[in-house]
Parts: sequence; C-alpha cells; structure tokens
Amino acid sequence: MYTAGQANVRNAPFTSGAIMRTVPASQLLTVYGTVDGEILGNGSLWYRVSDQNSMPQYIYSALVVESKPAPVQPTAPGKMIKVNLSTQHIYAYENGSVIHDSVITSGQPNLLTPTGTFKIISKLHPTTFYSPWPKTSPYYYAPLNINYALGFQGTLLFLHDAYWRGNDFGPGTNVPHKAADGTQMTGSHGCVEMPTSEAAWFYNWADMGTPLSIAY
Repeated sequence: MYTAGQANVRNAPFTSGAIMRTVPASQLLTVYGTVDGEILGNGSLWYRVSDQNSMPQYIYSALVVESKPAPVQPTAPGKMIKVNLSTQHIYAYENGSVIHDSVITSGQPNLLTPTGTFKIISKLHPTTFYSPWPKTSPYYYAPLNINYALGFQGTLLFLHDAYWRGNDFGPGTNVPHKAADGTQMTGSHGCVEMPTSEAAWFYNWADMGTPLSIAY
C-alpha cells in the first residue's frame, strides 16, 4: 500500500492518537492488520503499519491506495498547476516536470470544488473574503482575512491559505471529520485550501494566466 498524500501515522486508530510519524506522499507501507477505529469520512477501517512486536502504529484507510500515485505529466511547456481531488494534493509543473507539491483540502460534500481546466485570473495578497451566503445559511462565515489567494473562477473560488486548519490537510479532510485536536472539521466552501507556507510558494511562483487543471 502507498500513501495517497502526506499522512500522519498514529499510536491508536483515532485522530486523537499521538502522531508517531508523518510520511510523504507515495510512501510504501506494509500493512500488518486491520482494525475498527474512529469513524471518519470513509468509515471506521484503519490499518496497522507496524508488526506485532513493535509499538502499535495506525493509519486511516482513506489515506492509502494500492497503487503508487503518479501525477500525469502535462505536455504543454511552461508553468501549470494540477489539483488531484482524489489524493487531496496540488502539484506545480514547469516544462513537464513536478517542481513542488503540497497537501490540500478541497470543497466539502455539498460544496464540491469544480473540476475542469481554468487559468489563474487574480492574485491577492492580502485580502478579505466575504461570505456570499446570508447569516441564516449554514454555509455563512464571518469576514475572513486571507494572506495569499490565487483566483481561478470569477470572484468566488481561489487557491488560498487556510491557517485556521493547522495541519488538517490531505486525504479525508474534505469531508466531516475530527481533527487531531478533536475539533469537528470539514472541507472548504469550494476553494482549494493549503498551509500558509505552501500558499505563499504558489502565490509567488504562479503567473497571471497560469493554466490550472482540477480532476479526480
């Protein structure tokens, strides 16, 4: 089995379990057994990734895949951004090669991030997001200060930092779940969220008009 994206390995099959190590995307893991643990977006199945003579180590099943993930290489020269919604990962390409990548969190089940081909149409640093939903809506949010934002569809959808998530990014974070600190979390309102340092990198690297592909 391989990690679908950067993922945490814990000492118990719960998000409240201590993080034993963080493994990068596409890391080969040996599964020694399965257990029922905390119910997250894809059920309660967790994998034990340490042998029976070692300290218990577990990873949530949705964070691993059977085949090693391999992002599709774009054929066009120049810069391109690809978002993989299945693995909750973003890649920066330059002349056909991946030069940078990061875990992300995409839209929650009722506000999915759209798929398709787009272009970066705005760069905002800093900016403030205002909710397009009224205060009576379950999706309403108070004005939100954002450090780095790359607009890709009208004025509503962006690639941007989400400092309030802490380290809660990657597979499984786009559906209702409990974060490591026990906070109930879910995905974005349709944007592609990432850690602040990663959003800063993409903001500084991407040009206006840089192609963006979003797919599963």
